[in-house]
Amino acid sequence: MSGKRPARGFTLIELLVVVAIIAGLIAILIPSLSQARAIAYKTKCATNMRSLAMADQQYGSTWGVVSRDSGLNVPNPPGPAIPRVESVFFLLAADQRIPLVAQGGNGNFESEYYTAFGKVKWLQCPSFPDRDHTVCFTVNAFDPSNPSIELAFLPIKRIFRPSEVVNFAEANASVPKDQFDLYDAWQGPHVDYLATAPVAAGGGGSRISNDKRHRGDTNLSYYDAHVESKPYKKVTLRDFTGR
Repeated sequence: MSGKRPARGFTLIELLVVVAIIAGLIAILIPSLSQARAIAYKTKCATNMRSLAMADQQYGSTWGVVSRDSGLNVPNPPGPAIPRVESVFFLLAADQRIPLVAQGGNGNFESEYYTAFGKVKWLQCPSFPDRDHTVCFTVNAFDPSNPSIELAFLPIKRIFRPSEVVNFAEANASVPKDQFDLYDAWQGPHVDYLATAPVAAGGGGSRISNDKRHRGDTNLSYYDAHVESKPYKKVTLRDFTGR
């Protein structure tokens, strides 16, 4: 006899204990990873919004006005002649040298450019419920002096406290993905998270985020180009008018 003991394998109990330990570690790590991913998405969204705010600020410093409208055909602002501008989204496409080629008429001017808008940087939020949404942000189109009037262009001198007035907010997930004329807020209910009238009808309903993305917070960019995160339930009309 050699005197060597036969090799001993793991017992079933030992294997089950190891499996249980591994499962426990995974259960502990998954929420942490999920939270880290949510924070990363929120940060990327905020970065996108800051880029939007900076583009808006650059346009305003050049022409003395900011482009508020999201989807209507509007005239040029006062001052030196510039190419006709239909919306802030067109401005972004032009800034990034993205050719906007119409996809064919369906009665809604900007929805013809739905595919092209998908190429414009900064318009998508990684936490948006529908990953196919081309535009995930809403434009402030309020007239500070008359919150029931929609403004296409606003002279910068009429923006009270730029560091306190929102220029872009996260869009409500129920806003139709191809109706860009609904991606602007210019009535009180548009920023009220309790407003329930159908957004697709063009009236009443909230046009800003009122869901649980970013764990109940919403990112807001301001006219001085900074971005803040705020519980969506605390966003009010004053955030958009400065008054």
